[in-house]
Amino acid sequence: MPEGRQSPPPEAQTGAQQQSIPGTGESVNKDTNNQAESKDQREALSSNPTGPLDAHAKEVVSKTMDPSEGSK
Repeated sequence: MPEGRQSPPPEAQTGAQQQSIPGTGESVNKDTNNQAESKDQREALSSNPTGPLDAHAKEVVSKTMDPSEGSK
């Protein structure tokens, strides 16, 4: 018994499998201005948003240990 599934022979494939051209990359709704909306959304993003632990990490790193108190 063969494992998995085999593709149908080329003559039995449907157009979506064999002959149809790929999508154009255009949106379905051409009445909206998707590119401008996407650009506006991208420009509103901060380039590197702060993470939830950034403030805590900065606080921990800023604490310095007195060299005379170091463990020996």
